Amino acid sequence: MEASPRGRFDHHPAGEVREHEGYGICYLGGTLKSCIAETCLTSYPTDYAVNGVLKSDRILVEVELLRDLELLDLTGDGPLLAGTFQGILDEYQKRSTTQAWARRFYHNPYAECKVIDGIQWPASKNGETVYARYERAREWLKIKSTTKLTKRPLQLEVLRICDEYRLIFD
Repeated sequence: MEASPRGRFDHHPAGEVREHEGYGICYLGGTLKSCIAETCLTSYPTDYAVNGVLKSDRILVEVELLRDLELLDLTGDGPLLAGTFQGILDEYQKRSTTQAWARRFYHNPYAECKVIDGIQWPASKNGETVYARYERAREWLKIKSTTKLTKRPLQLEVLRICDEYRLIFD
């Protein structure tokens, strides 16, 4: 979990980017392809990729869910059902806007008064479902495996995806 608010759906208190006691968020992709797309095809530089370059010293972490999580579903008609619109998911939306929106749903449950463990939405890059898990879901996420991106056969798949997306694997 990282210092925030920085990411699109960080729910941490507004203001300067720093550690916030009791808050955390973990962004996940459902597939390796969505992880690479969301990490590398962004206008926001990250610790993992800059300007279309995926750093080869990174690892893939596979996570197992120990129970079903309560997620705010922003796929399909989800945004309308939650009282907002699909445009809130736009990568180019101001981060302060999407973060304020995430704080609203984190602190004020919606619909059947559910407390949400995170959000799922269609990735802006390739439409695959991606996820943000809040700190309240931490105990229900278990690291299943970790693999260096340079380890075969994973490296071959990473290279294929980088080639498809015209990324440099360095």
